Amino acid sequence: MKNIILEAYKDVENIQTFTEDAFLTYTKERLKLQEPVVKFIEKIKQEKFDVLDIGSGSSVLSYALHEAGLLKSADCIEPSKSRYEFAQKWKADNYKNSNVNNYNLDIQKYNTQDNYDVITIIDNTLSYISIFYAENEIYDIFKNIFEVLKDTGVLIIEVTLFTNIVNQIHASTTGISQKFELGNSIGLWEYKLIQDDIINIESTYIDSDCRVKTKKENSKIFTKNELIKFFLKIGFKDIKFYSDFNQGAYIHQKSDKLVICCKK
Repeated sequence: MKNIILEAYKDVENIQTFTEDAFLTYTKERLKLQEPVVKFIEKIKQEKFDVLDIGSGSSVLSYALHEAGLLKSADCIEPSKSRYEFAQKWKADNYKNSNVNNYNLDIQKYNTQDNYDVITIIDNTLSYISIFYAENEIYDIFKNIFEVLKDTGVLIIEVTLFTNIVNQIHASTTGISQKFELGNSIGLWEYKLIQDDIINIESTYIDSDCRVKTKKENSKIFTKNELIKFFLKIGFKDIKFYSDFNQGAYIHQKSDKLVICCKK
């Protein structure tokens, strides 16, 4: 993994910033947002299943699957300490009897002898993987995912393509190219604009020797065809794609999101 500290996530879902009432309200809202994902998976897997959720955040999807009576067990991998701690509090408060296991780990360090019916990489986790890892590391990660997926299992991936932002910019101007200096992390939509040569961003940071440095940001926001080619290379045979978890049809240069289902 590239030498990156997840500064952008050190305060995301930090339990220290929530009152008990705010925590209850927030978790209720988060569970509600998972309904389309839960229904999507339920259509694919009618029986209870074992899940590996990579980039699980607060483990909200696994808790939602448990609420729906669909979950046999879940292993949730999250590198952000604050989000892991949030997931642990949520479990202690509401899901002590659930078979949801939370791990504060880099996915490269997760070793298991288990096999899974469903592996999820949603909420733009794949885009962050493409930023944090080298290409050979990404390949190895997905080969390992392929190996721990049961023969009847499914890999579900969701990414945002940022089509709407790019289309709006192209509709309003013949093109812009500016240099920005940032002192903190940038968002995935900005990475997409960098990739399409719409903007140029340089980040300022301080290294371990307290030297101020700048670096040109780069990224990889995958296209549909790139993802299909990649997963075929990994060994998946049955690949379906949609524009959302309601199984809407994907429309090139119009759909803003992409949901991909891969089977062996």
